[in-house]
Amino acid sequence: MSIFTVKQAILWGEGRLRAKGIASARLDAEILLSFALGKPREFLILNPGQRITNYQLRAYQNLIKKRAQNYPIAYIVGHKEFYDLDFLVTKDVLVPRPETELLVELALDYCRGRACPCPKKATARVAPTKILDLGTGSGCIGLTLAKHLPRARVICADISPKALAVARKNAHQLKLSSVQFVLSDLLAKVKTTPNIIVANLPYLTIDELKEPSISQEPRLALYGGKDGLALYEKLFQQLHAIHGNVGLCQTAKSDIAKNPCLFLEISESQGKKITALARRYFPKAKVEIKKDLAGKHRVAVIKI
Repeated sequence: MSIFTVKQAILWGEGRLRAKGIASARLDAEILLSFALGKPREFLILNPGQRITNYQLRAYQNLIKKRAQNYPIAYIVGHKEFYDLDFLVTKDVLVPRPETELLVELALDYCRGRACPCPKKATARVAPTKILDLGTGSGCIGLTLAKHLPRARVICADISPKALAVARKNAHQLKLSSVQFVLSDLLAKVKTTPNIIVANLPYLTIDELKEPSISQEPRLALYGGKDGLALYEKLFQQLHAIHGNVGLCQTAKSDIAKNPCLFLEISESQGKKITALARRYFPKAKVEIKKDLAGKHRVAVIKI
C-alpha cells in the first residue's frame, strides 16, 4: 500500500492542477482518482481515509500529469455527460460543453410547440419534425434530440469520418437505431430537406484558438475562419442556393421544408454579426439571439 489516503491523493492532485491554472482542479482530481480506482466519486466521499495501492497511485499521478498539460478530462476517461446522457468522447471530436445544452433546450421547446420565432398560427406546423444536426461530432446535440423526440427523424452529418464513427457508437449506446448518418460538407451530401437545423459549427478565430484549455481538441471542430463565421456563411450560401430568398413563415404546409428554423451556437461577440450575415442572404429572416445563464450571447435562432 502507498502512504497516500484517498483524501491526500485528491489534495495532491488538486494542488498540481491548480498550479497549472486549471479552474476545475478539485473536481478533476476527484474524477481522475475515481477513474484510477475504478470506483464512483461517492466512494471517495465515504472513504477519505482509505489508503490506495502503489499501482493505483502511479496510475493516478500519470492521469494528473496528462490533465496538467491541458489534455481534456473527457478524453482521458473516454466519456462526457451531456443533458443527462453519457457520450463516448475521443480526440476526434469536440468535448461536449454545458453551454451547448441551451441549444438543445431551445430546439426541444420549438419542437414541442412551446416556443417559435414566428407567428403563433404557424407553431402547430412544426410536427412531424425532420432535424438535421450539422457538424455532429460526438452526436451530443442530434442524439439528445432524438432521445427526447422519439417521433422525430434525425440526421447527423459531419465532414469527418472519424467523428461520424464516434456518433454512430453513441447512437448504438443510446439505442437510437433510426438516426441516419451522412458524411457531408454541411449540406453538400444531405438528400432530405429538414424543417429544423441545429449546429455547433466551428466559430473560433485564430486568436481564440490560442486558449490553452482547447489546445488538445481538433482544430477542424474549432476554427471558423477570420471572423469565426465562415462555416455559417457557407451554410447560408448553401441554403440560399437550394431555396432562394423565400418569404418568412409562409403558411402553406408545402413550404415547411423551404423555411427551416436554424439553431446555431455562436460566441458571445457574434450576435450582431450573425444577424447581419443571415439577413444578407435572407432579408426577411427573423433572428433572435438567445443568452445563456451567464448572460452571454450563445445561440442564434433563425427562421428563414
